[in-house]
Amino acid sequence: MKLRNLITALVVLTATVKISPADELIFVFNPNRSEELFKQDIISVVQVMQNAESGDIITCLDTRGELIVHGKVPDGSRFRTDREVRGMLSKLKQYAMGVLRQPNTVEFHDVPLMINHISDRARLAQGTPYIVLFDSGVHRNSSFSFKDGWPSDGFISNQLSPFFHIGNLPGRVIMVLDKNDFTSFDKVTHQNKLMIFYAKLFSTKGGALIAYTHAHDQIGTFINQGISHPVHNDLALDNSDDLTLYSIGGEQPNLNSCPTRIELEWDAPVDLDLHTVLVDASGQPIKMSFRNQVTSQGEWWKRERHEVCNFAPEGEVELREVWVHYFQGASTLVNATVKIHRGDTFQEFPLTFNNIVGATNAPKNAPQWRPVRF
Repeated sequence: MKLRNLITALVVLTATVKISPADELIFVFNPNRSEELFKQDIISVVQVMQNAESGDIITCLDTRGELIVHGKVPDGSRFRTDREVRGMLSKLKQYAMGVLRQPNTVEFHDVPLMINHISDRARLAQGTPYIVLFDSGVHRNSSFSFKDGWPSDGFISNQLSPFFHIGNLPGRVIMVLDKNDFTSFDKVTHQNKLMIFYAKLFSTKGGALIAYTHAHDQIGTFINQGISHPVHNDLALDNSDDLTLYSIGGEQPNLNSCPTRIELEWDAPVDLDLHTVLVDASGQPIKMSFRNQVTSQGEWWKRERHEVCNFAPEGEVELREVWVHYFQGASTLVNATVKIHRGDTFQEFPLTFNNIVGATNAPKNAPQWRPVRF
């Protein structure tokens, strides 16, 4: 899209998601994203802003701490019809034009400094703000690069870590990712590990991560869900203060080498999770999912819209449970398939989710969970 076409889109775009009243909406742009992705970031914010209600406070800044837009939607007005607030939109256009004229040559990315800039702004909010951060959180400096792996909890708890010294961030955070930030052969696992890291980090700083997503069109949905759907709010820090990066190495496993294999595939840009339970000869359960990825009995793997639980247990085992959890995202229709391989036998089970929004903490009797009857 040419620059002038982007400007036109910013002026005439009509939003389709109605935002519930919020104390403050804070949007944080990363000027070092690719041109295509940066344009998506800008347009998605305009879509949300144009449905702001009277009394809502709109703030836009970038990862360097530069304030782009700040203002309140006057009482009795709508964002896209009020002259004063349309001036805010004009400032956003000017910022976007300036960024798109500059080359992207940044090598390092100081994520703790970026979060401190956001923290300074969030603490000025009248209530608990929603913070939409267009950034993957892939920290890069001369000592550590999160491109090479995911960080241990020591980066949160160790005083030698710059993340330890981040100020409080009393907000509900939505992080919108850049797939190009992840270079390991298993990008999905890399992203999941960083999602858990930032969920833990923000919970220690007085906030909550409510989405870690690629889906620009779901930002309004995540805001409407609010704090009722945090990401992994029940995870505690481990006891280690070691500053360690865990790399994803090696080759993709031979999926035909295990006597028991359960696979999940789906067709929509949402996040489904596969949960399996086997019972060994002593009656002990063997659980496998993204929460329990590697055991002595097997391992869990994830690719784009494809999850696999491989079991190579010693002795006799019984496959007891298989569940699919609609973890995150929203789509009018999701078609999924569970494939169960046990020795020489093979079974296939289709599943359909109609007009359901993902929920990270939904109980198993909720529509986001589906058992596989095998």
